Amino acid sequence: MDEPLRRRTCFILALVLIVTMMSTGARAGTGSTWRGTILCTTATAEGYRSITVDRWGSLTALTFRRALAPGLRIETDAAAVATEGRSDSAGTVDAMRVLPATGKPVVVRSRVVENGYSHYRFYRDGRPWGCRVTFDEPAAVSVAKLILSGRRATLTLAVRSGQIVHLGPRKAPLAAPSRIANASADVEGFFALVARGHSIAACAMLSTDAVLIHGGPDGCVMAFESAKFLYRERYRGAFVKRVGFFALTGDSYALATIWRHSGSVRAFFIFERGRYRYLGDLVLSPIELW
Repeated sequence: MDEPLRRRTCFILALVLIVTMMSTGARAGTGSTWRGTILCTTATAEGYRSITVDRWGSLTALTFRRALAPGLRIETDAAAVATEGRSDSAGTVDAMRVLPATGKPVVVRSRVVENGYSHYRFYRDGRPWGCRVTFDEPAAVSVAKLILSGRRATLTLAVRSGQIVHLGPRKAPLAAPSRIANASADVEGFFALVARGHSIAACAMLSTDAVLIHGGPDGCVMAFESAKFLYRERYRGAFVKRVGFFALTGDSYALATIWRHSGSVRAFFIFERGRYRYLGDLVLSPIELW
């Protein structure tokens, strides 16, 4: 091989090697960093535990050395979060870069579970997890469907004044003015049975989950998935402010907004055998009747 040809061959090989190295480095650089948005932060013994969401909507718990305000974006080594995406424990991040907050809505893909009137939390490993999310009356029907379906959904959220607010999905209830009076009567009938402490027979009409706890007609407990006890005073003096209807997996539901002397609550009712039967509400508590 003559000298000019050898030099051209070496030059081409070197050029290919450089391009390959640059391409590999670019891919490594792209994949070596992780970006996410802070949703909420809680002080712990190890530091500050933050729930973050990445651009794909995945939630991750991370621990930082200092508190980070909701809405801030961060950039860190991908290795720091690679093993934490599916874990309930918070991985500690030692090095990161804080980016300006965008103020734009964020997308989260998660299941939700009720956490009191007008709030829900994300769902993980059989229990509420992460941050409290606020929803308003126009979004109540959509949130009710998310909770009852128990399915993973795409949520659109925003951080406003340090609080997470539910923006979507937001679906109006079914227009059924002729049914509102009947549904309201069923709901108020439920109030009467609970507040007056009627017998186990009345309780069984309200829920298939009712069980006898004293023997005889002394009382019953409506055993839902909860850990607290609220007494019949919960519905004394209550009245129905609003009823919304929606359908889910072939069943018809009513979502009643209820006002009481001690605050408000939203309750689920399912339409069965010509009437609406109580299912539960947006507070993790059963109801004890005496």
